[in-house]
Amino acid sequence: MRRILTQKIGALLVGLLILVALPGCQTAPETEETITVMTYNVLAGAGADTVSPDWQEHAAQKGFHGNRLSRVLEVIRAAEPDILGIQEATQWDIGSPSVAQRLADELGMNYFIAESNDKAGVDLHVVLFTKFDIKEAESYPAPITKSALRAELVTPNGESIHVCVVHLHHADMKMRMTELLYVLDDMESYVDDLTIIMGDMNFPYRMRRFIELIPPLPIKYVPALREARWCHCAGQSLDQVWTSPALEPYSQPGQKIPFELTKGTSDHNPVVAKIGIPPR
Repeated sequence: MRRILTQKIGALLVGLLILVALPGCQTAPETEETITVMTYNVLAGAGADTVSPDWQEHAAQKGFHGNRLSRVLEVIRAAEPDILGIQEATQWDIGSPSVAQRLADELGMNYFIAESNDKAGVDLHVVLFTKFDIKEAESYPAPITKSALRAELVTPNGESIHVCVVHLHHADMKMRMTELLYVLDDMESYVDDLTIIMGDMNFPYRMRRFIELIPPLPIKYVPALREARWCHCAGQSLDQVWTSPALEPYSQPGQKIPFELTKGTSDHNPVVAKIGIPPR
């Protein structure tokens, strides 16, 4: 009798384990809404009609020719982001209306542009586009050499989301760390809120893909983010999305955009994330 009872209990436990493992049987964290976040370095302003010949030549040397703006728009539309961070929005502040304004109109989004701090007139701006209201936004000053911004957004449900879009130094590792620490110090006030940091970090999240291309990094960028309590969400290469701990259980990489769409648009691939807004 004891043996039969043991067998029945064992069978019941196996059945419960199978049920837990079945797709759709695990309970996902409850969310009020899910938003799509995207970061995209478009290389030299995507060759927009305002981009200078020098920048056009810079892109051409990397194998990207002409005005790629319409194709970049196709990529963005495929992802349907609620929050979009653009890096290398080169000379997107030029024109009447400006390139940034034209894109915002095309996408039906609000926007804020942070102009480059580079004294050489590099014009490597970053732009935040969003379907949400922008309550406030500011550009980061030096020591950021390219550009970065912080903004507070308000969703239709009245939730406040803090967003930081960055483009860190591409060559000088110590300067890059100085910039990162500056951003982390500023964003410390928002680490306990619903907050997203994204952009072109110019350091890889995982080293394995880069081990043959570059020497091991003597400066620990990823540990600095983790020590400041930020959680990695998406992007294994240079372009990444990080969230505050409050969003981490509800965050995951988004669907990869088809290669046919992204091919020839930039030397960076866009990174997409799906982030759930937890209930109050």
